[in-house]
Amino acid sequence: MLRTPSAGLVRRPGVPSQPGGPAVAPTGHRFTVLLPLSVASAQAAWYTLADVYGSGIGLGSTSNAGGSWSGRWLAMGGRTPVTRFPPAGQWLSTTALDARRAWVLFAGPQESGVSYLYGTSDAGATWRLLTAFPG
Repeated sequence: MLRTPSAGLVRRPGVPSQPGGPAVAPTGHRFTVLLPLSVASAQAAWYTLADVYGSGIGLGSTSNAGGSWSGRWLAMGGRTPVTRFPPAGQWLSTTALDARRAWVLFAGPQESGVSYLYGTSDAGATWRLLTAFPG
């Protein structure tokens, strides 16, 4: 675990990842924050990475106790295979049932009071809006 006085913002050193390990955010996303891990079982967990500028989020899972990971980097407000994550949305929580099923909660644009719940049942290959909670 790396700690820094700058609110946990750590630039990833240029160290190669193991095959099947977590992916590095695409070029232009030099600073990411590792958010709390959602542990579903001894074998299954989900990670969430957020771009400090709010332009993207990385979501991924393991089904073999961290031996390998699969994940995707998704643009906020950009098209995913099924739906659009909220533009200017702020990540609130990631919760998982297992390595295939997880939910992500976002706050809507500032002061709108709206929040959005998205879900996946295919290890994050597709996400869909399950509900929007009114403000």
